[in-house]
Amino acid sequence: MKYVPTVNRKTALKIAYSCVNNTVKQTIELVREIARKIRKSSKRGTWKGELLRFADCMESGEIYSPIFNLKGNQKLPDFAAFSTLPLVTCPGMGDCATVCYSLRAWRYPVPFLRQCQNTIYLIHDQAKIEKAFGDIPQNLVLRLYVDGDFDSVQTARFWFRLLKTRLDITCYGYSKSWDELLAVPHDEIPSNYRLNVSSGSCHDENKKKLILESPLSRGEFIYLPIEGNFARGSARYDDPKYHAAVRESAKSLGILNAFSCPGHCDACPNAVKNDHVCGGGVNGQFEGMVVAIGIHK
Repeated sequence: MKYVPTVNRKTALKIAYSCVNNTVKQTIELVREIARKIRKSSKRGTWKGELLRFADCMESGEIYSPIFNLKGNQKLPDFAAFSTLPLVTCPGMGDCATVCYSLRAWRYPVPFLRQCQNTIYLIHDQAKIEKAFGDIPQNLVLRLYVDGDFDSVQTARFWFRLLKTRLDITCYGYSKSWDELLAVPHDEIPSNYRLNVSSGSCHDENKKKLILESPLSRGEFIYLPIEGNFARGSARYDDPKYHAAVRESAKSLGILNAFSCPGHCDACPNAVKNDHVCGGGVNGQFEGMVVAIGIHK
């Protein structure tokens, strides 16, 4: 039977917009109101149970869910990740909104509410994020913004200040917040952050040229239209024909040496040592390389 979330996209968006536009108290009240209308179980793990637990944590100051995901996976144990809410924290958003994979997480309460929590902390309680960042184990690879983006110049400067205090951490990410990043003074840019300039933004080619020339930039990460019948979801990354289609699409645009993303950050060579393409490589061998993924026309 197909999974149908108890809280639909429209309701999730209502909560998301409240996180960025309203006070914490107002968001807590909204979340509890939505939870009260759900007639299903309030056990932990259910939408009703998690909404109520989230509201209680936001009210008491307790952490609802770990701010940084430090679990990684079996192939890449030394990998950390941070996310906020997509769409509502993305000032550079363009047509990427129509293909945003981050919204898939909104089908389930804990990932969605973790994004809500982190978004609220960035706006109202950065000290909690700063403490959690300080507690990250030594020498990890950090993917900053798996979901969401730099919502302001102030937020970008906050992260860059933190990264300068932990040069043992190697950090990379994908962003369309080009105006916000370009406004950061060059002397505040940390040496341990590499930016992948994402396609699908609202910006023009002139702005893209500026961000690609920025000391932040590693290179482009783009999505390309492809034709063909491939497996759904992540299974397509195991299909050589899919990668051939991505490279062929890139060639049609004059990009001759595009790297077809393997779909998981741990699938790049020596990724655990930060020798992966989106991080630039330990010797900078991937600087300037175009990374591409395919979407169906």
